[in-house]
Amino acid sequence: MNTKSCLGCLVFLLVVNGCQKEEATKGSEKQTSESTKGGVVKQQGQASWYGPGFHGNTTANGETYNQNSMTAASTTLLLGTTAKVTSVETGKSVTVKVNDRGPYVGNRVMDLSKAAANKIGIKEKGVGKVKIVAHKPAKKHKYKRKHK
Repeated sequence: MNTKSCLGCLVFLLVVNGCQKEEATKGSEKQTSESTKGGVVKQQGQASWYGPGFHGNTTANGETYNQNSMTAASTTLLLGTTAKVTSVETGKSVTVKVNDRGPYVGNRVMDLSKAAANKIGIKEKGVGKVKIVAHKPAKKHKYKRKHK
């Protein structure tokens, strides 16, 4: 196959895959993700938090990570996305801005800042089941990395 054919097949597969509901399982935990009209994405699964070891580092979008801000990391949501995250256990919610990539541990859907995890009551346990309703940004943000 030539390069154009390979790229065409890849784009087709990505489009078809993006139009369906996703479910991933690992052990007894289940993640779900669903895109709806109007740029809304709904997800459910385990969230964790990250803080002291990352505080002050540069995030994926070039911002300085602040564990006391209402931010989050996601491997699936676009940088700049605003998301409402609700703890299934406590019923508490927080609105966060996705400004980093992760989590890269286990079957988790989101890493919350220390402050966001504390607000919804999952900081003490370290992880918790959450529901996420995210609104895709109107346009893709172009971030410039800060070089130290």
